[in-house]
Amino acid sequence: MNEPFANALALDTVSLGAAVSLLNDLNWYLARFASAAFVREPSVSDTEWLSRALATQVRNDAIDPETSDRYLAVYGVSEGSLVEPMYVRRRDTDPDGSRAPIPEYDLQEVEETVVVRVTEAEFGG
Repeated sequence: MNEPFANALALDTVSLGAAVSLLNDLNWYLARFASAAFVREPSVSDTEWLSRALATQVRNDAIDPETSDRYLAVYGVSEGSLVEPMYVRRRDTDPDGSRAPIPEYDLQEVEETVVVRVTEAEFGG
């Protein structure tokens, strides 16, 4: 276990299914003490996290991992803590056919960002 951000806890599981099951088991505590739960699944992305809802949908085959990157919450990191997210929708491609980059975080000055893939419902759609 480690602490990737202030007031955050990271731990490893053997699979996406195990991570979602653990979050389900911890639901009582999460609902009372945590504002969000994210899952990092290398088979989906090496650099982006999944929201709990999206991780559940991917595990249940309700959404294809390849198309799970359309809706994003980009969190700023300031003084080691996550700050308010900026919601962005990733375009499919640039005119040259390459994957379009996401916009820069501009809600406040931050040291870095954390990209979290979210469901369409979490995005507001």
